[in-house]
Amino acid sequence: MSSSTTLAIYRLPTARATEVGHVRVVIDRHQQRYVEGNRVVTAVPSGDFLILKLANEQVYYVKAKDYQRIQTTSGPGGKRKRARGRDTQG
Repeated sequence: MSSSTTLAIYRLPTARATEVGHVRVVIDRHQQRYVEGNRVVTAVPSGDFLILKLANEQVYYVKAKDYQRIQTTSGPGGKRKRARGRDTQG
């Protein structure tokens, strides 16, 4: 099971940063984060931002509070799996 959401990206990690788009962020069942299908290798703080470096060498600037919000809302306690093998009819 994985969780997916979008996250705003910025041109530079500065106070007057310009939002340049959005990327899809997926958190898998092992709590690994993926941006646009590539694993996040590092998330380095830079003021109010994080500099995300991906496995394919791409770099994205995102707001740290937005990235942390995704981490806390996508944790355990979400949907539960259905019990397997139970016959509900009969």
